[in-house]
Amino acid sequence: MSKLAVLKKAKQEIFHVTHPLAAEAKEVRKAYLQGLAVVGLVDKALTPQESSFLELSALALGLESSDLLAAQDAAEALEGEGLAKLLNLLSGEDLSTAFLIEAHLLVFVDGDPVNEEKEGLDLLGDMLRVPVSVFRFVQEFALAVQRKQGKQAQTALESAYKNGLDPAFLLLRYFWPELAYQEEMGGFVVPAGVVRRIMRPTKLTGPVRVEAGGELVIGAVPIVLDGPGAGLTVQGGSLSMKGTTLEAGGVCEASMLVLRQCLRIKLEGVTFEARGKARAIYQEGGLLHLFSCRILDGRGGDGGAIHAALQASVRLKDCQVRRCRAKAAGGALYMLRGAQMLIQHTEFEDCEGPEGGGAIAVQGSMQLTLEHCRFIDCRTAQRGGAIWKDNTEPMEQTFVRHCHFEDCASVQVENAGGALDLYYLGAAPVLDSLNFVNCWPETVRQR
Repeated sequence: MSKLAVLKKAKQEIFHVTHPLAAEAKEVRKAYLQGLAVVGLVDKALTPQESSFLELSALALGLESSDLLAAQDAAEALEGEGLAKLLNLLSGEDLSTAFLIEAHLLVFVDGDPVNEEKEGLDLLGDMLRVPVSVFRFVQEFALAVQRKQGKQAQTALESAYKNGLDPAFLLLRYFWPELAYQEEMGGFVVPAGVVRRIMRPTKLTGPVRVEAGGELVIGAVPIVLDGPGAGLTVQGGSLSMKGTTLEAGGVCEASMLVLRQCLRIKLEGVTFEARGKARAIYQEGGLLHLFSCRILDGRGGDGGAIHAALQASVRLKDCQVRRCRAKAAGGALYMLRGAQMLIQHTEFEDCEGPEGGGAIAVQGSMQLTLEHCRFIDCRTAQRGGAIWKDNTEPMEQTFVRHCHFEDCASVQVENAGGALDLYYLGAAPVLDSLNFVNCWPETVRQR
């Protein structure tokens, strides 16, 4: 890596704070930055303070310096047709709220806004079709943030919720990290034909059950499970979570999320903060797809993070599983008589399953595929410091490709696979481009 590349990387690490819209399509993020540049140019030219503000916004949005220059050039040349396209890209409710808050902060950065800047913000609010009540909230909240008045920012949020507005909490917390809010809700049932939404930070004190034909939607907010029977059970229904943080409170069930015979559940950007009190997910049947999720400090009998059974299929991509423990097998993941497990670009760190599979344990005939994964400090007392696959009947083939194993161990059984212990009847496992560092007593055992 060149010195220039090193410096660029260091700059990003020092100044980069992930924007809540960083996962949006690049076209949307570039439009967002262009819109901010338009606001900065309303009073003819960007000041040094405004230029620095835009640079930090670009970094937070995951954009490059070239994207910032392009956004500024496009803002300079903006006319009718281009403006219409820009407004269309910024028209989503959360998107427009975030944009208008950040636009207000931009005009504050070099002092009180001039009349042209105030008028420009008003015009943008009108053209984005933002309701007057929402625009007033944006003004009040942005002013509180600019003045570093946390109490006023908190009051603005509480007043907005009280008056029926629903500004996205995690979006607001990006602008004021100390922002706090929580509603309390008892258990409930979502029957067939009903859609229930939770879009605010909430403490659930009882069991939630989604029946077949029902749908539960949880937004990008923290949800605390704390109370007798507190947890989510989806019994053949539908569940949508994106950007949600699910946290185990003082009292939490054995599994935070239970899925039974759900056709397909996709969770994106979800964090399970199990805090050593519960397993993250118990699954029977159906397909579970985790994308860019984190499971932290899970605890369970078999499977500290996920227990899947009864022809379930599990897919993980770009996930992190850390500090998970099983009382028996599969410190992170345990699958019994499943259909398929596909894991890609996922990291397992500091996981333990004493009876086999420090990170992953698989029993029963099924297909296991792991690609571009990392296993760090995973261990067992028995077999397979990282992965144990066992069966007494013919099973589908196992594929482990381009994976890294480091400091993984099987500590009590000799010749039991410090990283891998794979039992097979039929086709031998396919092991390709694997890297082992300090795994013992032996790296791989195939039986």
